[in-house]
Amino acid sequence: MNEKPIKIYTPPGVGDTLWILQKLFPTTQRNFELYTWSRTNKSSPFLTNLERIVSVSEFSEPFRGYTRYKTKCQEMYNIYSSNNSSYFDTVDELFLEANTFLEHGNRLETYLPNLPTQYKLPWKINSEDENIVRDYTNDQNVIVLYTSSMQNNKLSKKEMSEWTFNAWVDLAKSLFKTYPGIKIAWIGGKYDECAIKELEKDLKGELIDYYIDKPATFIVPLLRQCKCFISYQSGISCISMSEDVPTYMLYFNHLDKLPWSICPPSFINNKSIYNPEFFGKATINDIVNWVEQHLKY
Repeated sequence: MNEKPIKIYTPPGVGDTLWILQKLFPTTQRNFELYTWSRTNKSSPFLTNLERIVSVSEFSEPFRGYTRYKTKCQEMYNIYSSNNSSYFDTVDELFLEANTFLEHGNRLETYLPNLPTQYKLPWKINSEDENIVRDYTNDQNVIVLYTSSMQNNKLSKKEMSEWTFNAWVDLAKSLFKTYPGIKIAWIGGKYDECAIKELEKDLKGELIDYYIDKPATFIVPLLRQCKCFISYQSGISCISMSEDVPTYMLYFNHLDKLPWSICPPSFINNKSIYNPEFFGKATINDIVNWVEQHLKY
């Protein structure tokens, strides 16, 4: 077997790359060097905390635009999809983009159809972070919340209908009112930090704990030990779903075929463990009511 790491060129997001890795981890024992498409909001370094990930870098060259990169991926996919596992023990680099395939409603298992699919991936363990999370969540009804940034909640009505950042504030207020004694752990990156100021305008003194730019060694145990996760669509919620964490994920309206393409097969239409909803249909009451089944008093 080739001992060199495979260079994998993927789209920019955590979820975008995760779907590729869920096909490659069970296919080969080789390590991976990840190259993700360059963008301002850099989330892909989160994946450095996976076993067998040697490095995470960005790229755009030699492609003159993302469309040309996608064209390269499609050309190469015709080769990759006809090969079995042994092929991936020989190649030096791969150009893969699963988003388009999955957004058309195709199941992840049928992407690179000759390869197996592994939903849970081997996250690195950090005992110090695990202990901090364990102390925080011990015998507590902790709900993890990812709202994304203020800017990402100002997209067009075509994408989000009437949903604005105020809905996240109202949701948090309703959760505290409905379920006394809960804790909300808000997670996000520096890019999302503006959301904290908006939440604190109405929720000063409430039990929201904010975790900014925490590595996977902290976030993954937090997800595993919380009661449930409510999320703006993100790669983090793809991780929680794959980790069997009860996940309520809000999707852009146009991604009508994606939600049931990426979850483990046993989760299809099992909205207790994975409840995908579109911003155009989501209501605060529905989310609050979904949470109840996951709390323990």
